[in-house]
Amino acid sequence: MSSHPAVTVFMAVYNGAAWLKEAIDSILTQSFADLELLIIDDGSTDGSRAIIERCGDRRIRLLLNEQNKGIVYTRNRGIREARGKFIAILDSDDIAMPGRIERQYKHLRAHPDLAICGGHAEVIDQHGKPTGEYYRMPVDMAEAGAELLFRNTLVNSTVMFRKDAAEAAGGYRDTGLCEDYDLALRLKERHQLDNLDEVLVKYRAHGSSTSSRQFREMRKSEERILRDLHQRMGIPCDEQLIKVHLSFIHPSPGLFPIMDYFRLFKELKTANDRLGFFPEKTLNRLLFTKWYELIRQTNAPKALTLFFKKPLFHPAYATFKRIRKIVRQAFKRRRPHNDHK
Repeated sequence: MSSHPAVTVFMAVYNGAAWLKEAIDSILTQSFADLELLIIDDGSTDGSRAIIERCGDRRIRLLLNEQNKGIVYTRNRGIREARGKFIAILDSDDIAMPGRIERQYKHLRAHPDLAICGGHAEVIDQHGKPTGEYYRMPVDMAEAGAELLFRNTLVNSTVMFRKDAAEAAGGYRDTGLCEDYDLALRLKERHQLDNLDEVLVKYRAHGSSTSSRQFREMRKSEERILRDLHQRMGIPCDEQLIKVHLSFIHPSPGLFPIMDYFRLFKELKTANDRLGFFPEKTLNRLLFTKWYELIRQTNAPKALTLFFKKPLFHPAYATFKRIRKIVRQAFKRRRPHNDHK
């Protein structure tokens, strides 16, 4: 193995014995040869280490945490220890498709402005059988970047990123959970992100559903991430806006007064027009589309006035179909009042 491989495939392991060998084999049989498989065992007690050592492949580099340190510490150690300029992530229970590393490496090499690249994932059950479900991500570069403001547009086990870009962004931060989403947002502020329009991994779904406690912890983590994002964008601290923003990550349309959504969209647009963190035209179109959908979903009064409200409105977004629906909505709200005249 080269002391300076082109790609480091990083795998964090904690008690992953059940599916670990299958994950490792999916990397060792890749069509791309110039790689190392860096595995960090985070204090496993189930024989994971023995499985790794039995593989006996010179491309595998095994490091051990003295005790269980958690995923953020382990991932940051992975970035530090990686010898490749590009780092690909694979979770220890997932399976990489045979040409995954080659496709992503070539794509990142061909697009120097890209810092991170992902793709789609096929969901399999604990026995490796397809469930029929897919995680399909936006494949237009601008769309993937703009939508990141409202949801994670990357499947973490599919991503490959530039080591120097991740280091410059500060690596993973301990946000409680969702550290991959936090890193993607910070990378996007300086670089581009993209998804290949193909399945790159088989994503294994197993275990029990997310508990209510885990869900609460996830929401708290996402709140911290969004609060920090607003601060970096120069948006005044407003806990109500954070809650409104969070409602798009866990969709709940109409939960807040319509003008709270307008305030959020206005602040995001104004800040991004100034900073350029996200693709301007695509984000502005996305903000207006969400605004239009909220007006429709909430049956908002004064629909026409809201539809044309600046700075969200732009003539390019006012399709005939949208205007017709808004006019009908406004007319329906007025008709009962007019009937009494």
